[in-house]
Amino acid sequence: MEARRQNSLKIAKATRFRGLNLVQIVGLAIGWSLMMRVLAELKDAPTELRTFDPYQILEVSRGAELREIKKAYRTKSLQHHPDKDKDNPLAPALFQQVSKAYAALTDEAARKNYEKYGNPDGPGQMKMGIALHPSLLVKENQIFTLCCFFGLLFLVPFSVVCCCLRGSNVSTGGVSAETLKIFHACIDLEVMLEDTPGLLAAAAEERRQMCADARACMEAMSVSHPEPMQSGTLVRFTQDTSSGEQKGRRGVLRRRGPDGRCEVEVWPTSGPPQKPEDVQTKVFPQSVLASSEPRIPCPFTDPAIRRGSAMLWAHMRRMHPHMSPMAQAELTNRLVQTPKLCRAMISIASHGEGDRSGFIEVVRSCIMLQRCLVQAIDFNDSPLLQLPHVRSVPKGAPGFHEVVRSPEKSLLKQLGSLTAEQVLDIQSFCQHVPLVELSYTVEVNDEAEMAEGDMSTLKVTLTRTNLSKAECAGPVHAPFFPAVKYEEWWLLVYDKRGRRMIAADLVLGTGRVCKSSVNFIVPRPGEFEWTVFAMCDSYAGLDVTLDVHFKAAKKSEVDRSIFVHPEDAEIKTLFEELMMGLDQDQESDSEEEEEPSARQEQMLKRDAKKDVNAVEVVDGDSGETEENKKVESKEKKEAKKTEGSDEEDEEEKAVPDGSYFRITDTTGSFIYREPTEDPSMRIGSLPKGAVLRGFQEGRPEGWLEVPTGAQGIWVKVDGAIKTDEKDEPGQPAEDLGPLPEICLRDLVKAHAPICLLKRWIRQTAKEVTAEDLLQVREMDNARARFLVEDLLFRRLGAEGFSKLLDGAEVLTKKFQQRIQKARGFFQTANGIIWHVTPEGDVKGLHRDGSKIRDRIQVTEEDKLQIGPFRLDEERQCSCIHWNRKDDPEKTWNWSRDNSLRTRVRLATGERA
Repeated sequence: MEARRQNSLKIAKATRFRGLNLVQIVGLAIGWSLMMRVLAELKDAPTELRTFDPYQILEVSRGAELREIKKAYRTKSLQHHPDKDKDNPLAPALFQQVSKAYAALTDEAARKNYEKYGNPDGPGQMKMGIALHPSLLVKENQIFTLCCFFGLLFLVPFSVVCCCLRGSNVSTGGVSAETLKIFHACIDLEVMLEDTPGLLAAAAEERRQMCADARACMEAMSVSHPEPMQSGTLVRFTQDTSSGEQKGRRGVLRRRGPDGRCEVEVWPTSGPPQKPEDVQTKVFPQSVLASSEPRIPCPFTDPAIRRGSAMLWAHMRRMHPHMSPMAQAELTNRLVQTPKLCRAMISIASHGEGDRSGFIEVVRSCIMLQRCLVQAIDFNDSPLLQLPHVRSVPKGAPGFHEVVRSPEKSLLKQLGSLTAEQVLDIQSFCQHVPLVELSYTVEVNDEAEMAEGDMSTLKVTLTRTNLSKAECAGPVHAPFFPAVKYEEWWLLVYDKRGRRMIAADLVLGTGRVCKSSVNFIVPRPGEFEWTVFAMCDSYAGLDVTLDVHFKAAKKSEVDRSIFVHPEDAEIKTLFEELMMGLDQDQESDSEEEEEPSARQEQMLKRDAKKDVNAVEVVDGDSGETEENKKVESKEKKEAKKTEGSDEEDEEEKAVPDGSYFRITDTTGSFIYREPTEDPSMRIGSLPKGAVLRGFQEGRPEGWLEVPTGAQGIWVKVDGAIKTDEKDEPGQPAEDLGPLPEICLRDLVKAHAPICLLKRWIRQTAKEVTAEDLLQVREMDNARARFLVEDLLFRRLGAEGFSKLLDGAEVLTKKFQQRIQKARGFFQTANGIIWHVTPEGDVKGLHRDGSKIRDRIQVTEEDKLQIGPFRLDEERQCSCIHWNRKDDPEKTWNWSRDNSLRTRVRLATGERA
């Protein structure tokens, strides 16, 4: 543990602010030197704005005669004439000023303008300009001036963009972009409740914290919460032994026999061994040994993350008396960051992409972590520990919700011996704790009925019954939390029938009544049974549930036509009005020549047309014109396609069934661009077990054309060069037969269109199994998945569909337990990192960023297999070994790698 602490301290120091580097210091020095140079140049500059003064320009007194003015003008004009003063870039401007000054003193009109407006040219507009030093306008300095100008022109916007990009590293919630990337990479279905503190400690904000000395706290926690004794556990002797080991000496447990005796590698008294000769292997009874490390669950092996996770676990186990002041300061800095980090974890777990069917438990775990950190209680502790002066819960104690609702003295006596003042504190706490009630409405804006495909809104009202109308909830009672915390409520909407999470919303209000709106698209017609879970992020034991029931009709059963008034139908758009205006301009030449009788005839025709349209609206039985009827029939036809009707329209009937094959070759099958086995035409391969839908009629014999985009691909399904372990030609693919005879899971694997899935459900006599439903729930298209589940629900009924879901869950858990040894994150000697998911998906990543996708198969002999490799389950070590099926001597070794870097690389596809 000490080595881990030292390593964590080094990492924390490496990530601290390192001060100004050399480039920044040089840049600051140059900038300040230029600033001082500019100030020195401007010290003699006039402080007042210079105005036009002809006497000052000509350098004559205000009472000078005309002869003196002319003499001064001749002198100044010769001095500043551009032909005479060629080296002065300001000569033209000075010559012009001299001419204006002479005119202002000699010309009568110019003199009047100067006396009235201060300018011989009369009143003028204000002009703005940039003042430049005369040295910048010299011909030799013009290139330098232009370079500086364009440098500033591009450098300033570039600096602003860099600052904005640097500021974008922090999201609106105050969480860094690095932390969000880590959470997106690590939050998946494998996150358990005990993994959440380690996941929180992996955040960039937590890893930047300084690490204090917490050895005393860890030793105390190893006594109260010891690590289970297993191979590799650090143990200590609880008493002196007959072989000379003293109490407190340490070692490593290597093996524990069935008789209870343990084989231990004993360390020297000075500490961890430095040489192999310092280790002595002996056998001791288990009664003299105890674990020397605390139990700190953490999904990562990074020392800094494990160190942060240990501090969070120590806080939840209330080990504060064993912490030094520096350790408590470190814990305070960590806990202050947790509200925004936990909020980001919950948001990512609930609003991520893909199927969220199993993520409700992940969301619940993150919420439970937040409130356990606020109240400093363990996940398995009783909520009664949140009460003041309660440090232990006796057997037979009442529930927390019961105590909060009626904190009577007779009930509080069951919690132990409490003084009168302590009873008053608990009663005051119970008045402060929120008690909430939920109510709901489901509606569609501006519509009386709800139909499939509508954008609906579930409005949930949360009422705090412990508050009056004018009151608001105050800060949370959390004596172990270092910051002020206000309660927040998370609303989780869960579909009972589909057993998946629909949405999650956060309620931030502190008043008596708070409202939340969850928008969703009605996925199907029929009845819905949802459940709303209200979970508080600051108190445990106050969660509330609400059952939501509503019904949606089919699209064809609800009138969604928009009534258009006849007068509104004649309103022209801006484009139509412009075009009509152009037509009128073209006909304006002949309009004046029209006779009045022609104009009256045209107006009568227009009025007659309006009367005909009005008659059509009034006399029609449905109040619709023929055009509206056509639109309505078109809408009904489109609604019929999406509502899951058992009938097929003409377009669906035109979709052929196709041919279905399953790849049976152990080495898979190649994909070709053309129906030829030329290696240059290969574009990929398919693994064993893949199911294809294609066409054989009119194609070369033995070939299957699979439609993909504009140009299909070709697969050899007959006459393979090698099939399994045979060298003679055989069948690389199995013909699954016509559409009604294949299994639903094979149809889903083949990515069949929705119309074929509906056709199969209508025509087949095969029984739908739990394996079929599992494959349906893995469909990427959410709309197609909902539609197929609805069709299966109609066919099987509510009870049959529920049994099917139960069977699917049993199969899922059984499969996950079967592949338990192969699950996790690994790395091979060639630098490839692997991830085997609980669903059996194998995801690999090369060092160059290229990806690998495969799947673990459970063979008929109950062996785990990836392609031609089978898992050697007899070896007992931290690594796993894959043996080639046809050559057991060839092994493929995977070593476990639970580092954060590996997890992030697999999620983002970064190169090594």
